[in-house]
Amino acid sequence: MTLTSNQTRQVQTTVTSSEGAFLFPQVQPGRYSVTLALSGFRTAEFTDVEINVGAERSLTARLEIG
Repeated sequence: MTLTSNQTRQVQTTVTSSEGAFLFPQVQPGRYSVTLALSGFRTAEFTDVEINVGAERSLTARLEIG
């Protein structure tokens, strides 16, 4: 899983838990693109995800075989 700042293009990566939960600690406020990739599945991407100070953000993705 990859988090890319739309402003600075800085990239952070993490791995999800077996339940699909993930955490990117210490993310600066702003707008980001989030990419989920897993072998055997199509890549899922969320664009223009807004992150605010002190707020948690969750995303729900359904990975398709392919």
